[in-house]
Order: sequence, then structure tokens, then C-alpha cells
Amino acid sequence: MNKVELIARISSKYDLDEKRVRVLADVIFDEMAKALLDRESIEIPELGDFWIKTRPEKLSENRRGQVITIREKHAVRFKPVIQLRKALNPKSNFIAKR
Repeated sequence: MNKVELIARISSKYDLDEKRVRVLADVIFDEMAKALLDRESIEIPELGDFWIKTRPEKLSENRRGQVITIREKHAVRFKPVIQLRKALNPKSNFIAKR
């Protein structure tokens, strides 16, 4: 589902004006992006947690065997709440070794 589909679904389900739902969605997503850019975590109890993970600078080798420096990187991470994880995986994928 993309943003347009999400807005249409909410608008239809709750009989709301699509333009107002779009404005509200824009505000919510903008605030979430600002929080992440400020390195704040976002906790949504029904969904999960978003946070920024920093990968430190490191040395590596390129294809020619030359040592290169890979710069520090930042990535958004997401961990769903346990109820969502259980709903996605109703039976454990764990197989006991005999």
C-alpha cells in the first residue's frame, strides 16, 4: 500500500474528505521525518518503534584489494510490536534439532 492508497482507504472507511486526510497524513509523516532527522525515536504502541541506527566508519577492501574507508552511515530501523509479529507469524518457524 502506498500513501495515496492509504489516504483513499482512510477517507472511504471513515467517510472523511480525502483532501483533509491527505493534509493530516502529510503533517504526520513530516513530523515523523523531522523526529528521525533529529535522531529521536518514534514509538507507536499499535505498530512498533522507529529509530536511527548509526553504522560507524570502517575500513574495507575494494575489488582490487586496496584498503578504503567506508564513511559512517545512518539508517532508519523498525521493530514491530509483538502482537504484529505474532499475527504475521502465527506458528513459530523454530524447528528443534533432534
